[in-house]
Amino acid sequence: MLIESTAEVIASDGLPDDTGEALARKLGWDPRGREARVFLAFRPLRMLVWREENEPAERELMRDGAWRV
Repeated sequence: MLIESTAEVIASDGLPDDTGEALARKLGWDPRGREARVFLAFRPLRMLVWREENEPAERELMRDGAWRV
């Protein structure tokens, strides 16, 4: 799988409330209000997948951030 994406660096004190709450539920501790931590938010733009070398070259699942399948 090959994924082309943009990435955004977000400091722990800059996390949106819903994201901070989701992380707190998943991790069992709240990353907000602690020592400086950095989170990366990836937004996929293009996604290619393949199984074998002899498959067709056009295996795009996503283009310009929109699913094709």
